[in-house]
Amino acid sequence: DTFDVIATHLRHLVPSSLLIFYSYDAESDDLYAACAVGEATSAVKGIRIPLGKRISGWAAANRQTILNADPILDLGDVARSSEPRLRSCLSTPLVADDQLVGVLTLYSHSPGFNDNHRRVIEAVARQISHAFRGAVEFDRTPRRDTLTGLPSRVQLERLLDSPGSKPQSDNPSSIMLFIDVVRLKHINQQFGRVAGDEVLRHVVRQV
Repeated sequence: DTFDVIATHLRHLVPSSLLIFYSYDAESDDLYAACAVGEATSAVKGIRIPLGKRISGWAAANRQTILNADPILDLGDVARSSEPRLRSCLSTPLVADDQLVGVLTLYSHSPGFNDNHRRVIEAVARQISHAFRGAVEFDRTPRRDTLTGLPSRVQLERLLDSPGSKPQSDNPSSIMLFIDVVRLKHINQQFGRVAGDEVLRHVVRQV
């Protein structure tokens, strides 16, 4: 959702045929196409680019914008088979608190982007890097408690800490319900942890 909102506005400022957010995966030390808007999105989702390689990988490793390189270097056959062919790209790194978040790359059928487009995307990148980092961290956070199937405690903490979580009036947008299972510790001790877990699942189902 974060990407879709930003992409919609950015494409009005810098016209492009395809816009991809490459998220940096520190474990594999590469970028992967996490989100895409525009043409051939199904063909590019999940593409991986090693850090320092191709266009977007170089922009990420050197933390510099690349203007008007050939999209084939990033997308290969996807760029070649596009009609009309993708002819130029504009790639800039997303960095938050000196931490690499990923790369934002725009591809276009037109011959080239200009310096004004570069200034716009660099300014936008500075503004959205923290939002993208928060979105990526949220996506990588386990969403559900494995025992009950309820949203996890970590997800709850992130929700409570988010800027929109504080009610702006006497009518809260959400309500929290606390449930205490009476003598759960006694149940665990007398009947075993498996029985206690089933009690918790039963309570969740009834609620």
